[in-house]
Amino acid sequence: MKNKRILTAILSMVAAVVTVAFLGGITVSAAELTEPVSGDCGDGVTWTLDVDGSLTVSGSGEMQFSTNPWAGYKDNIKTVTIEQGVTSIANGAFSSCNNLTKATLSSSVTHIGNAAFAGSANLSEINLPDSITAIDDYAFTASGVKNVTLPANLSKVSSNLFSGCRSLEYVYIPDSVTTFGNSVFAGSSITSVRLPENMTTIPASLFASCDISSIEFPKNLTTIEDNAFYYCDFETLTIPEGVTKIGANAFCQNTKLKSVVLPSTLKEIGMRAFDTCTHLEKISIPGSVEVVGDYAFCQCYGLTAVTFREGSAETAIGEYAFQSCSSLKSVVISSNVVYIGGSSFNDCKNVEAVYCNFDPENLTWIDTDGDDFKADRKTICYVPSSPVSYLEKYESKFHSGSAFDVNVTFKGDHDDMEIGDLLSGYSLSLEGDIGVNFYLRFKNADALSENAKMVFTIKSVDGKHSRTQEVYVKSQTDTSRAVATQSGGYYVFKCTVNAKEMTSKITAQVIDGETSGKAYDYTVQEYAKYMLQHPDTYSKEQDLIKTMLNYGTACQSYFNYNQGNYANSVLSGDDRDLSIVTAEEVIAGAELNDLTIDGTDLKIAKASLILNTTITEKLYLTGVTENMVFMYGDEVLTPVKEGDYYVIKIVGIPAYRINFTYNIKVLDGNKRLGTVNYSPLYYCRLVIDHEEDATVTRSLKVLISTMVRYNKAAYKYRPPVPDDF
Repeated sequence: MKNKRILTAILSMVAAVVTVAFLGGITVSAAELTEPVSGDCGDGVTWTLDVDGSLTVSGSGEMQFSTNPWAGYKDNIKTVTIEQGVTSIANGAFSSCNNLTKATLSSSVTHIGNAAFAGSANLSEINLPDSITAIDDYAFTASGVKNVTLPANLSKVSSNLFSGCRSLEYVYIPDSVTTFGNSVFAGSSITSVRLPENMTTIPASLFASCDISSIEFPKNLTTIEDNAFYYCDFETLTIPEGVTKIGANAFCQNTKLKSVVLPSTLKEIGMRAFDTCTHLEKISIPGSVEVVGDYAFCQCYGLTAVTFREGSAETAIGEYAFQSCSSLKSVVISSNVVYIGGSSFNDCKNVEAVYCNFDPENLTWIDTDGDDFKADRKTICYVPSSPVSYLEKYESKFHSGSAFDVNVTFKGDHDDMEIGDLLSGYSLSLEGDIGVNFYLRFKNADALSENAKMVFTIKSVDGKHSRTQEVYVKSQTDTSRAVATQSGGYYVFKCTVNAKEMTSKITAQVIDGETSGKAYDYTVQEYAKYMLQHPDTYSKEQDLIKTMLNYGTACQSYFNYNQGNYANSVLSGDDRDLSIVTAEEVIAGAELNDLTIDGTDLKIAKASLILNTTITEKLYLTGVTENMVFMYGDEVLTPVKEGDYYVIKIVGIPAYRINFTYNIKVLDGNKRLGTVNYSPLYYCRLVIDHEEDATVTRSLKVLISTMVRYNKAAYKYRPPVPDDF
């Protein structure tokens, strides 16, 4: 179990030293009991050890002694009972009782002394009554306790309380606790713990070298101290908003860690904070960070991309911060980075590109011995070439011939970035359809041809049924072609996906004839997860995102698509709502449908929904005559013969309009015969009301239910304007 056994052994020795101190240094051995033994252990407090191994402490007042009175019988003790009237357990009282399995404490106990049960490796069961207000350091160190509920009136969890407890599974900590000591769970096997909401600081080494793999951080947390989660087993981490400091070695040697989301409030990343997180893939440093400590991400061998985001803080990157990140390919340096320390990227031999898109006037960049990045300046650092002075400044400042020259080749970004495109960000499309918006800028858009376009490839799970979408950079004479919109100096390219494709990889690449730009990969689920992890920024979107992901999951299940990676897997248990709605939950408007026109044989016989990027209502008609014309607004809906029916379609219904009633005018030549009205929710209600059978399966009912909830959230998020009616 990694090197945890070593740490556990060390902690056990610490506990043993503490215990010996309270035993007065006496060496003891087990005795054979043929009759009960007893004695005093305080003023008015007595003890009795029966031949069956039951030790009972009775009387009134505190347990007190200078030399442990049952020291010679500690291996005989199997159970301990502290009777009513006894108010405390003395220091080291039951430490190293190797055969102790159970301790029962009465409600008169208010205090448990230092190392009271330390080293009692088989103690698996103990009750801690709410009368207890103080538990001293090392009380349960290296003991065998498993599931513990701390007293409701406890205000402090003392240092090393459960350190080295290799059987520990769960501890409940009440909200009354306001203070934590260091190393409380260090070296334990704890996998789950509930921390109090009002906790603001996770102390030093609190969970160091634990088996813990997930945690719900307190909502008021501001500080994570040194070594807090050293050598733990997290795979993903989301540090909550409000946290300003991550201490030295805080997550060091979390070798399973793959992804980290850092909060926009973070100011300090301590020395070696993420050192040797060997599977960490990407890291995005918020613009609020002032210090990235020395060796902070050293030896993160799986790290491929580092991005420093723009912000108001002046950011300093410490020495060897990214040393030996051997998989690192790209680094984005924001304009608020003012200092890059010596050998920050030492032994990062595979970095292909560094992006510094700002004036270097305020940047100090030290490359000690020229050992950063690829040898012989083969790493390209793309900098602004407009104005020309920027490129000249980088050259003159960091290629001056001194010993601290930066080991890169500086180039203007439009010279060697092929198509000249720079990705500035992503966002989710929340206009009623599902998709991702890509924001790009071009150094020289005028140089692109009329055929320059963003090609989106949406990859199927098996890789054999991928499909593409094209969005052109410039306006087209062919109006059927999609064209990027422009906003704030960016070109916005929109890729829409089917609901079942929320976890499918989208590859976006600008192509202009034989020239191709950089390929960008993303999924709808990834950005949805990002929005959920930043509720302060995306508060209005939370319910919409959750219902959308549940809808995507139901589509995946119904269409048997990519079921190994459900869209709602990023949601917590309570938010994964795939329950079936009641007919009453489908709004009353769904009951108001005119399916026929008096004086004609026309009838809407049945309907279905096509679930692509938006919804298509498919209506099956009977009684259609040759002269009938169907109009939806100004659009002519042409009936197509399918078997016994004529089919018309209302295409492009966004999520927030699923609950609308669509009015279809019916004409005979120029004569208006009347109107048929239909709401998609009428179909939904029919499905929900129908008994489950081969046609209306439970999977279909779940799909419809999640779509109804998605509609309600979308309608609330984007109320219709008059033009929508």
